[in-house]
Amino acid sequence: MTCDVEIRMMGEFVILSGGQEYNSLVGKTRKGVAFMEYLILNYGKQVPKQRLLSVLWSGYKHANPENSLKVMVSRLRKLLNEICEGLGECIRTDRGAYSWVNHDGMKVDVLEIMDIFEKIPEETTVSKKTGLYNKLIELYRGDLYLTGDFVSGSEYSAAFHNEFLNAVYDYIELLMREGRYDKIIEVCAAAQRVDEFDERLHMEMMQAQVYTNRISEAMEQYRKVTDIHEQYLEVEPSVELQSFYSRIMRQKKALRFSLDSLKRELREGLPPSGAYICEYAEFRQICYLMIPTLDRIRCSLFMGLIMIGEQEDDPELDEVALDKVIGSLLTILHENLRRGDVVSRISPTIVAVMLPSVNHTTGNMVLERIHQLFLMHNPSINVPFRYRLGEMVHSLTESS
Repeated sequence: MTCDVEIRMMGEFVILSGGQEYNSLVGKTRKGVAFMEYLILNYGKQVPKQRLLSVLWSGYKHANPENSLKVMVSRLRKLLNEICEGLGECIRTDRGAYSWVNHDGMKVDVLEIMDIFEKIPEETTVSKKTGLYNKLIELYRGDLYLTGDFVSGSEYSAAFHNEFLNAVYDYIELLMREGRYDKIIEVCAAAQRVDEFDERLHMEMMQAQVYTNRISEAMEQYRKVTDIHEQYLEVEPSVELQSFYSRIMRQKKALRFSLDSLKRELREGLPPSGAYICEYAEFRQICYLMIPTLDRIRCSLFMGLIMIGEQEDDPELDEVALDKVIGSLLTILHENLRRGDVVSRISPTIVAVMLPSVNHTTGNMVLERIHQLFLMHNPSINVPFRYRLGEMVHSLTESS
């Protein structure tokens, strides 16, 4: 066989070869597909001809059932070879028995899933076990598709379904121990696409949503599962589900209380008025946090620089006198700017002022008012007071 082949039996029966899907085989030979499915489910075994006759033709009256089987197998091989040359050779015949043999590189989802079912209980490494669970959820696109043309087909499907759900429950318990609640929500959502009627999946999902304070999502999930119970199952939600609803409501009230308490605590901690004075490192961090938000809401952020002296011909102050002057300036800024304005001494002679929500005119008016207050509070100091104002636009690298 020269082409890559993938056979899917989960959720549908389809063969993929050379990047193309072939999903019409069931319509061409329904019983042939049932025969193929049965061989694959018994992979590695020689299935006697008599068992196949009882599985595929139980209840049918045929003058020559063995010949019917032989003709069906011949036609099925021909159809498979039309999809990919040599694919029909996967059906082997040996001394009155049939078997399915994969070619190298061939993928059959149901065989991969059966292999995962066997490996999960034996795996002791958490990371490898997690990988197996994730692969299982990826492959289990829907319940095992069976044409219904062989006896006990529903038993195979039910067994796969139950084993899948048990594996999902075990995975959820592993994730719960690790506190990975977001992953639990993802796993439950994937499993619900296979079985939306399984109550435990809904319960586990809601519990993870509650743990991550997604109370509104948990409420919506509860409404979804109660609708399923009433519309499709025509039963009332279970006692466990109703008690879980009470827990969601308690959590919702507790969250509201916690938020109210937090808002109260934050408001009580606010200074009564005045600008915030901080070190330059904190000033920079506040700037980094504010600019993207102000950009989004199309609000200006103006930055002012106030310089005491700074030029070569300016009178010099000793360190003590300079600190006193800057201290006076910081006090004036704190007392006369708004709460929300931020101030920091960024060099021995320069103070930076962050002024959110002003424009160029009002920003200059603010700095001139500070200038006049400074002169009024320091009439004997003969040091020039200079200021500049610029707008922080779109990024920290743009200014005017």
